[in-house]
Amino acid sequence: MVITASIKATTVVARNDAAPTISITPVVGDTLLVVSIYIDDTSEASFSSITDDSGGANTYLLAKTTIGGNREVRTYYVINPNVAATVITVNGANASFDTIIHASTYQQTATSSLVVSTAENTASEDVTFSATNSDSLLIYMVGQDNNSATWTPYGTGQTQIGNGANGGAEKFASGSSEEIITASGSNDQTSTPAKAGADTAHVIEFAAAVAGGPEFTPLVQNSSLTI
Repeated sequence: MVITASIKATTVVARNDAAPTISITPVVGDTLLVVSIYIDDTSEASFSSITDDSGGANTYLLAKTTIGGNREVRTYYVINPNVAATVITVNGANASFDTIIHASTYQQTATSSLVVSTAENTASEDVTFSATNSDSLLIYMVGQDNNSATWTPYGTGQTQIGNGANGGAEKFASGSSEEIITASGSNDQTSTPAKAGADTAHVIEFAAAVAGGPEFTPLVQNSSLTI
């Protein structure tokens, strides 16, 4: 089945906030919620957990975490997210927690064996990637320190999910994109930062739902009876 993009939340940039939040409202038909997080300078404050106000209806699964120096990129997902306004909280170790958060939902994704493959680059925005399936969703996430400008063009086929940046004394930026592919094989994911710097990025391949279901052979009764 063909995956379709549904909802994109407004990117949240949080400086010195131990519990930043992002809001999103999944709609009927959404089968996947993706939350990508950039954590700047983990030496000041590390990631603790991700929660929301759904009362336990949503279960957050870690697709991948990538660490480059003091930069960390994390991507979580929820299968069949609760159809309601949802406030997601990313919890840090202390009040020095600096983050940028992106969130989006999708339809017609698989509901089991969802993460097909992943790739990363701990020191650059360019991720060498080869898709396993021909109909997957690719989520790309990148973070950079010492940059107060948002990200500019992404690679061919990639559609921006969100961009965010923090200026001032401590600069950091992050961008994310989605791509619904129609062929397997080489499909490198990249972006163009507004300023050269140290980057950390990764790619997650999410599987599409399979059309139809198991074959069913009806039982044929014999209407004649011989005694």
